[in-house]
Amino acid sequence: MSIDPEIVAGAAATDPSKILDLTGLPDSVAEEIRSLVSTLRGELSRGPSAPKELPMLWAERLQAWVNSHRRRDISLDDGREGLYAGRGE
Repeated sequence: MSIDPEIVAGAAATDPSKILDLTGLPDSVAEEIRSLVSTLRGELSRGPSAPKELPMLWAERLQAWVNSHRRRDISLDDGREGLYAGRGE
């Protein structure tokens, strides 16, 4: 396995603790890790993503969706005895 001197020099110049030691890993695994790091850097360079929806607004949208469906007047036996009936308990 080879280590790119430019990468090591650049990382060491900024912060030596940010060097990722891939010694002993198979080349295919090391390449996957490099690819993952590159992808993460790309994601971070785009800046923050759109703000997440507030939980209360999500709950309101969910309730509106529930209310948009017709009510079904059925009764289900969800008690333990009904769920496990006939299983030898």
